[in-house]
Amino acid sequence: MAAFDAFLEGEIDSGRVTRRQIQTARIPFFVSAFWHLQNTEAWPISYQSARKVFQRHGLYSPAANVVEDYFGFRDVYLSLMEALKLRSWDLEQLCWFDIDPVNPLGTSPHVDVSVAADIESDDAEVAPASTEHTHAQWLLASIGKVLKCKIWIAGNDHNKQWNGQRLGDMSIPSLPPLGIGDKTAEKIVRLIDVLWLKSSNQVVAAFEIEHSTSIYSGLLRMADLAALLPNILFPLYIVVPEQRLDDVRRQLSRPSLQALDLHLRCGFFSIEALAKNAESIKTWAKEPNAIGKLAAYVEELDAEEV
Repeated sequence: MAAFDAFLEGEIDSGRVTRRQIQTARIPFFVSAFWHLQNTEAWPISYQSARKVFQRHGLYSPAANVVEDYFGFRDVYLSLMEALKLRSWDLEQLCWFDIDPVNPLGTSPHVDVSVAADIESDDAEVAPASTEHTHAQWLLASIGKVLKCKIWIAGNDHNKQWNGQRLGDMSIPSLPPLGIGDKTAEKIVRLIDVLWLKSSNQVVAAFEIEHSTSIYSGLLRMADLAALLPNILFPLYIVVPEQRLDDVRRQLSRPSLQALDLHLRCGFFSIEALAKNAESIKTWAKEPNAIGKLAAYVEELDAEEV
């Protein structure tokens, strides 16, 4: 991190770039986000929420140097994790609960939030029983079929039904090799709720449906993909109930996710908008990218917002 900081400061001093363009204040977010994906429990992301809470309770004082500041923050974070017997994301949620007890991260403070970056545990993941979730999968599958896409629905949802139709009957029975070039990334893709594919087994759209109290799983799965496949070509979408749109917008506004450009790659729309526009898309759309007209995106944060 220190070497990276020194390199960027050298670029600024040389006049090749401006401080506004580089925004060195983002270094702790950018670097710690990648470290966090490699080892979730050892490298907390330098979130503004946690820093503010620690500072308010006298546990941490910001350092002038961004590198020293991050490692001071990390020492406090790891000490609290050990003392409170919490995982990294549980402590982040506790910090948000300290900020907003009514709606911490859009979740209940008692929810055990699992981290999608922990890829091995995702194999056992079972979606909560929800007609809303199943309805959204069915809508996306039916639209994709009209747009002449092959459909993949996450394997653990194949036996669910909507209006008497089994989701597995709308899906290809198994997902073929996708030619992504990264085995870990391909494993993550296989866990996504709905995929649209063209005949060459090319993914043309990926959808995560987050209907329950937590929106972490889908967003972090998308963040993992963005980190593993920085030049990913297919669009990513988060689909949520209308009342959860602000939760998604707030999460995609996090500097750590913006460092991965996830806010540029991941659109979001409501299940209600999907249901309202499904028949119109089926009737008039010719290409899979038509679904993108439903999606909203968040804007990039200014440096002073970090």
